[in-house]
Amino acid sequence: MRRQILVIGVLGLLLVACDGLALEGSEERLISVDGEERLFIVYRPSDEPDMPLVLSLHGDGGDAVGNRGEMGLDEVAEREGFTVAYLEASEGAGIWTTSDVAYFEAVLDLMIDEFDIDSSRVYVVGFSAGGFATHYLGAVLSQRITAITSIGGLMPAPEMAELGPVIREAYERTDLNLPQEPSRPVPVMIIHGLNDQIVPYGGVDSSAQYWADWNGCTIPPTIDSLEDVDLPAEIYENCDDGVSVIVIPFTTEEEDHIVPRGNEPFETAELFWGYVSEFRLD
Repeated sequence: MRRQILVIGVLGLLLVACDGLALEGSEERLISVDGEERLFIVYRPSDEPDMPLVLSLHGDGGDAVGNRGEMGLDEVAEREGFTVAYLEASEGAGIWTTSDVAYFEAVLDLMIDEFDIDSSRVYVVGFSAGGFATHYLGAVLSQRITAITSIGGLMPAPEMAELGPVIREAYERTDLNLPQEPSRPVPVMIIHGLNDQIVPYGGVDSSAQYWADWNGCTIPPTIDSLEDVDLPAEIYENCDDGVSVIVIPFTTEEEDHIVPRGNEPFETAELFWGYVSEFRLD
């Protein structure tokens, strides 16, 4: 049964600066979930029905507005014709928890009912702590989420806390843990900086391994370059139901705990959409 959603109201049109451009066509919304008013921002480039939906999750201490600016999804959404919902963790928490699953489902229900979203094409992308939550959601909501992309995040398994003090401290503020095996194979892309000092790359292989095992993929992965990305990628192939698990390591001249933009060394939003848009739920 769908969770009953009380839509508190439209707070108004926003103009959010992204890469120096003011992009219109967005609404800030509040919904009530388990007695708490929760915010999210919707960017919808047109009123066309049956659009795909992207749910975007910010990092620890972030918010929906900041995530909208760093992800670069609006420009791709306008060109490719999909809607984006930028979600926001509970006020005062700043980090995602298992209680947010009800919020995710509430937003998804609203988007399907009110915006006529194509429920067979729902994709999740998250950065840092949002990447951890993306892995979690991809498993626990595998019947509703088509494909996922984690950027600078890992599977929230207990052993990840041993990778460093930042992750250990975050684990003290969230109850995310290793989810149960998803009920269906899930396409997964993992984008992670080789020299990430916040969320070390050392947890990437085990994160991908969880998904490869769950998806029935051939192990070990092959090393190949993706189209339009001149970087080696680890590709787990021959997975159940035609899905895949892809790991894209990168490095920059400065900080590697970032959402890569432009030519440093690729545009993440383009890479993300090019991958997930190939999949839809039956």
